Amino acid sequence: MGRNAIITIIVIVAACIIAAGAYIAFSGGNDKPDDNNYISDDTTGRLKVFGNANNDDYLNEKDIDYLKKIIAGTAERTQFADANQDGKVDNSDVQFVRDVLDGKQKKVWISQVYNKETQIVDCKYPLDKIAVAGYETITVIKSIGAAGKIVALTGASGDSFNEQFYSDVYNLPKCGPDIWRMDVEKLSDYKVDAIVSMDAKSYIENYETFEKAGIDVVRIEAAHAMNSLSGIVTIGFLLGCTEKANELMEFFDGITENIKKKVGTVSDADKKTGLFLTMKYYVEGPSALSEYTGTMAIAGAKTLADVYPEEWGTKARLTFKPGDDWLLKDKYQADFICLSNALGLTKMTKKQIQDKWDDCGQYMSKMNAFPKGYFILNSTLSPVLRIAFMASVMYPEIMGANYAYDCVQQYYDKFITNVKNFDAKNDATWIITSYTVSDSEILDTAVMDSADLKVYGNINGDRFLDEKDAAIIDKLVERGRTAKDFPLADANQDNVLSADDAKLVRDVAAGKPAVIWHMNYHDFNGDGTMDEELVSTKFPITSAISTGSTNTLVLEMMLGLVDNIKGATYGNTNDAKLLGKTMLDTGRVERIGTSTMKIPFEDGKAGSTNIIAEKNVTAVITDWNRSYLTNEADFEKSNIDVVRVAAAAIDRETTTHTYMLLGLLFQKSERADQLLTLCMDVYDYVENSVKNSEKPKAVASSSNGSISSITSDYTQSVLTAGAEFPLGSIDFAGSSGLAIADHPEVYLIDFPYLFHIRNQVSYDQSPESLQDAWDNSTAPFKDWKYADSGQYVVCAIMPMCLRVAYVATVLHPDTVSIEKVNEFHQKLVDNFFDCKDHFNVSEMKFVLTPEEYAKA
Repeated sequence: MGRNAIITIIVIVAACIIAAGAYIAFSGGNDKPDDNNYISDDTTGRLKVFGNANNDDYLNEKDIDYLKKIIAGTAERTQFADANQDGKVDNSDVQFVRDVLDGKQKKVWISQVYNKETQIVDCKYPLDKIAVAGYETITVIKSIGAAGKIVALTGASGDSFNEQFYSDVYNLPKCGPDIWRMDVEKLSDYKVDAIVSMDAKSYIENYETFEKAGIDVVRIEAAHAMNSLSGIVTIGFLLGCTEKANELMEFFDGITENIKKKVGTVSDADKKTGLFLTMKYYVEGPSALSEYTGTMAIAGAKTLADVYPEEWGTKARLTFKPGDDWLLKDKYQADFICLSNALGLTKMTKKQIQDKWDDCGQYMSKMNAFPKGYFILNSTLSPVLRIAFMASVMYPEIMGANYAYDCVQQYYDKFITNVKNFDAKNDATWIITSYTVSDSEILDTAVMDSADLKVYGNINGDRFLDEKDAAIIDKLVERGRTAKDFPLADANQDNVLSADDAKLVRDVAAGKPAVIWHMNYHDFNGDGTMDEELVSTKFPITSAISTGSTNTLVLEMMLGLVDNIKGATYGNTNDAKLLGKTMLDTGRVERIGTSTMKIPFEDGKAGSTNIIAEKNVTAVITDWNRSYLTNEADFEKSNIDVVRVAAAAIDRETTTHTYMLLGLLFQKSERADQLLTLCMDVYDYVENSVKNSEKPKAVASSSNGSISSITSDYTQSVLTAGAEFPLGSIDFAGSSGLAIADHPEVYLIDFPYLFHIRNQVSYDQSPESLQDAWDNSTAPFKDWKYADSGQYVVCAIMPMCLRVAYVATVLHPDTVSIEKVNEFHQKLVDNFFDCKDHFNVSEMKFVLTPEEYAKA
């Protein structure tokens, strides 16, 4: 490895917030178009390989084009343009890059940092066998899928070298006495191309010895805030793992872009102020000197070191120890103080947490932010994940209290694949606050977006409003927290966090009358998409009326609400066999209209009935769609609450809130939870069964001769079953479906599956009714080339999870078993179908196939 120059530098952090652009895959330095892969728009020179003339994250044909522009004088020379490091940019650099791309060039020149100085060095390319120094370096290499290229490590011991996290390299040979040093004689046994090391001075100080032995020393800034992203891109290239490194960059860039977008909505006046600490008592200076402060700024803080930089002068950090007073000035009293400190990769015990808090906290105990705004952040986290935690702590109402944990979970699931069944929230300690020390339950608080049951007062975000929530609210009130700090705790929505909120939650848990504030699903702005709308509803609901779409009536039946729903409106397409003795039994549920969408209301009467007064009705249950209950205001003016749900929802979040909200309001929470758990088991089974399978192209139909758009619940059920939507080029003009007779161009697109989802396939079935359902549904598509082989008719009356599962048995018959789906179906029938009839689903048909019906 040769050296051209050593240049002393001050590291200036750049907040590289990247937007996703076109998609392209990169492998071995060559660009290969692939619609499934991300391409970064960053042009700050994160790929520190000479030849990267256009300063992006890739070495490819675009760099050759840019070099030609530099040579022609139409573009300025850039920092990495001199590919062969001969001091000039000419056609020899073009040829050098061409040889790299063609695999003919066996070395490249790179820029790296060692002991805060920039080095320009050459190294072998690609690197096939490496030794590694530094835990953060190992982590980066693992996360880009290159652990198999590591053949030896420096010495490694202690808690930082966690056996579970590093299981894929844990037993590799150790060729040094500690994490910083490596013995050249021991390493010579493994014939490595290079040592990949951290950038600090303490790592591989005897690098000249290795270079004389023909072993390059490559350094990456694996632990240095946003500069660590350069390390990912560069080592990914050198190891021939550009594509996997690109996936990791897409993940990290996506996090920073998401944070930028969300905290960008905060006005300057409302921004939280912050200070960043390292090594217990080092207070980091302005962003121009400290990249750590820069990360806090990316997380949305107004960093006081940037606002008042004069104290630091040209220093990157200053100490603040007991007895010092410079930081106690009013101008440095930040809302939040973040200390980056090693917390390991396992769950800390309460004693370990307390000891860490006491040891580190002594330096900040006189600051106004201590204890409410002081927190310790695990320095073993990737810098971008640290940013996610800072944003979540400072802006929980915007980011969601669990946002950072979700990011860590995704990181482990996708990039640390040797660690199985890892629970990011419970299997390690990523952050310590005063509330962690006093009561870890406070960390489980949620915001509305992340709550299963979207009801104010459900502060732990689970499926229930109960004593657990009340206990947490008690603690928040005791600690002086506000409704602004924990908005979901404000159960009575008076903008004040007090004992009244805990009392309301306890009243609901005890079944006492109360007013609950919750989210309705409702297209309230009429744009055809489902919105969330905050409403209040009197609790408990013991008497209600309902619009009677099939999905709503079936859900009400499964939740056991037949004695609470005093009246309903519905047409003639409902399944009498399934609902005839419950929701369609007029002796139990009065039929108050024939429209599934409308309930006329005037002078206190629903239609022509006096059911509201006679049955003491306090609520109407209806669908989210704008076509349902257009006279909602009339009911609300008469003190009749309107509860809107999404009974036909496919996605888990909407389904969960819909089921649990009705369960809460009607005091059926336990039954709703049991029903929801079984439905989620069905979704889990399908998802796990199809996740590794190729997705066939398929469409859905909700009415005769019609094809459903991608936004339709019908299409979503097919996609959730493991299909790909092929009609992206077709203009649905904002409609949820289009008539095939008017759009024969659909036939020009090749897709082998069409699922007709119909009420005609019901529980009240006979051979004749099933044949009619087949004939009526499939006839409009007789001109389709797959008319006799690709059409399937699916029951629309069963719960949505079963609709998905039965479609999956067609799309993925090798992995989704019809017997298993029938087993789930039978459990739902036996436990939740209050129809007074027993269905043996294995003897019935819920999917009509062309093999059986096309020739009948």
